[in-house]
Amino acid sequence: MPGPTNNQRHINKPLENLTIAAMQDQESFVGLAAAPIVIVDEQSGSYYEYSTSDWNRREMKVRGSSEKSARAGWSNSNSSYQTIRYSLEHPEDWNDQANADAAFDVDSDAAEYLANQANIQLDYLWTAAAGATGVWTTDWDGVTADPGASQFIQFDQAASDPQKTVNQVKEAVFALVGKMPNTIIAGADVNNELITNPIVRAALQYTQPTFTGDITPALLAKFFGVSTYRVARSFYETAEEGQTSVMANVFGTHDMWVGYVEPNPGKKKISACYTFAWKGVDGTAGENGLITWKYPEENITSDVYGIEMFMVVKIIAAGAGAFLEDATV
Repeated sequence: MPGPTNNQRHINKPLENLTIAAMQDQESFVGLAAAPIVIVDEQSGSYYEYSTSDWNRREMKVRGSSEKSARAGWSNSNSSYQTIRYSLEHPEDWNDQANADAAFDVDSDAAEYLANQANIQLDYLWTAAAGATGVWTTDWDGVTADPGASQFIQFDQAASDPQKTVNQVKEAVFALVGKMPNTIIAGADVNNELITNPIVRAALQYTQPTFTGDITPALLAKFFGVSTYRVARSFYETAEEGQTSVMANVFGTHDMWVGYVEPNPGKKKISACYTFAWKGVDGTAGENGLITWKYPEENITSDVYGIEMFMVVKIIAAGAGAFLEDATV
């Protein structure tokens, strides 16, 4: 073949405007939606609790002429928290940085990688603390038929009524803490069944004038009467580097959590759970409780990017949440 050939005139070069990365969407992470951040001044400490029983006991009595009024009060207790230090660093060799193709933004790559790691850890901490049976006063189990006490028909069964089930759970929580649940965390399989459930679709079809058939989290929030409905889709790699990839969902795909989450933590308020985050020794943690840094490490000729958090997810009121195990088969 007469030359020059095509591959003698062209060398394949990496694209400068396209790279591929499996960065998880923020909407996939649910931990902070269920356990909002409370920034604290001390790495460990305590907080006061008012007795729910004392505060809501019916104490008023009939007062006779010239008699003293009935008197009553309440007790206070305290619970403690201990934040745990989680940290990760990523080094970037100076020579590798200098030799990197134009497609790479080293600072951005490091920041996004570490932020993704922090989001995974936060979801993992919330699920470990809250996403299981035996944690909440209200635990319900999904069954295929003939539900008994604390049971319900799973949402992928023909006889299911998700709205009735969730309303019953909400009332059970309200009866314990006087707050109607405002947050639902649904596993991915649960959400998939809800958007095809005939009762859900029929209700939205006739109550939403602009309904197009696409059932979004916002529509499901309205359907269930909550302000927040989130689908727990975050996942993490369980295999060690170099081994066959095995991805796992953080929150159970067949489970659902329903609870009251205080949007503005403060005095004399209740919430299912909080994420306590210490400011750090220098007080540099942001509103999200994260501390980040970048520093040169000359002995390895690298810039080191880091992220750290002092956090703990605490169940504040076991009565303020409910766990629905196996909401789908």
